[in-house]
Amino acid sequence: MDFNRDVFIESVNIQFQGGFVGEQCSFILFHDAREVGRHPFFPSNSNARQCFIVSYDTLPIPAVTRLKLHFGTSTDFYGRLVVYDLQVVGMDGMSNAVAAPDAL
Repeated sequence: MDFNRDVFIESVNIQFQGGFVGEQCSFILFHDAREVGRHPFFPSNSNARQCFIVSYDTLPIPAVTRLKLHFGTSTDFYGRLVVYDLQVVGMDGMSNAVAAPDAL
């Protein structure tokens, strides 16, 4: 996801279809074209909406301009993933106001 501006991502909420869930997952964070961090996340194999907090502890700068979700494998035998809902929650770097999940 390319945000075309500085944003501060607080969390990513994902709802998978059970049985078609990503494994060996990570958030890859970029500022402009440069990768600034990778953070693993571990979804459970269920239909429930899951919230994953994005940590900035090891990043050289707190703002990002792009987020990539990497799914190394899947719980499905054929490697399929089904995402019903994906929300990015955070703040716009320009206004520092809390953005609605769909605003980022």
